[in-house]
Amino acid sequence: MPRLAGLLLALLPLTALAGGTLYKWVDESGKVHYSDAPPLQTPRGLVELNRQGNVTHSVETTQERTAREAREAASQAEAARQRYQARYDKGLVESYQSADELRSERERQLAVQQSILNGLLADRKTLQQNIAQQTRQIEALQKGGKPPQPTLTANLGVLRQQAANLDAAISSRQSEIASQTKKMQADLERYRQLTQH
Repeated sequence: MPRLAGLLLALLPLTALAGGTLYKWVDESGKVHYSDAPPLQTPRGLVELNRQGNVTHSVETTQERTAREAREAASQAEAARQRYQARYDKGLVESYQSADELRSERERQLAVQQSILNGLLADRKTLQQNIAQQTRQIEALQKGGKPPQPTLTANLGVLRQQAANLDAAISSRQSEIASQTKKMQADLERYRQLTQH
């Protein structure tokens, strides 16, 4: 009887082969398994066998599939970046007759940004003067032994909040000018590369 059970176990892979696809894999402990259904998780060394027991193809492990998908995603991102760069380059060359024209246009744009920044800085200076004046009034009242009026302290709080908002706007505008200046330099360099003969 044990001999018959051993023979049946030995013939089990052959019956699976007669019916269709057979899978072979090695588990974490190094043990080889055969089955007519793939395992739930893709282990290392999973292969698909045909009726003759020959390997028809290897099945990717989860790590291999993840790595392949990451490579494909990176490749697609690079292709998209190259398409964008080609469109941008075409627009750059078609929009300007010369590097001087490009520089002149970008400098006009920067001048607009700078004038906005100058206006913000002037507003900030005026606001600082108003804050200083309100602060002096409150201090004078306190020195005289009188409590400052609630409207004075409320106004001072509002002015300080406006100053904080204005500082944020100034910082943002300065960053925008720096970014546009850097972009102008990069575009000029790229334009020269594209139009060099």
